[in-house]
Amino acid sequence: MSKKWMTLGMGLVTALALGACAGKDKTEVVGENPIQSKAEKAAERRGEHVVSRVSFNKGQSDLTPGAREQLTKAVTEAQKMGEIDDVTVAVWSDMEYPGKNRKLPNAQVRLADNRGEKIENYLSDQLDVSGYRVKVHNMGKKPGFMAEYLNTADNQLKSDLVAQGIAPKDGEMTLQNASSSALVFIKLK
Repeated sequence: MSKKWMTLGMGLVTALALGACAGKDKTEVVGENPIQSKAEKAAERRGEHVVSRVSFNKGQSDLTPGAREQLTKAVTEAQKMGEIDDVTVAVWSDMEYPGKNRKLPNAQVRLADNRGEKIENYLSDQLDVSGYRVKVHNMGKKPGFMAEYLNTADNQLKSDLVAQGIAPKDGEMTLQNASSSALVFIKLK
């Protein structure tokens, strides 16, 4: 078979495939936040049982009434399923996870730290989740060389979130905006 016929045949197959796909309706999940569904995939992969997303007002670290409600709902749901083993919190500042060879301004890193502290305090003070069970990860800073080399829990979480497209890969933007929020993952015993 000549190269010309081979190229023509491949073009025809491609055109038929594209035509078949164009006639199908795109499946859309209604009422589901894209970040939430990706977080559920990350939680499943990590062996966690409940995941929730809380949002913050820009520039603020205080928990909004909606954020407190989401945290309460997540902990209550987890407690119905069993005993809480640990809680992992990935918290962002008002900026996305930094790309390769980039750092966020110190004020943004502190903002994410403060937000994580507020979540941790609310979980322990209001929802009786022991502080030693809560691990907060600041999504305003990338893991250092040693964390990557030792593949620490911080590095693993951030790698999982990048793999799910919640945090951008180096040089790529995400379609969803995770800034000004936190993801709370709850693992049961």
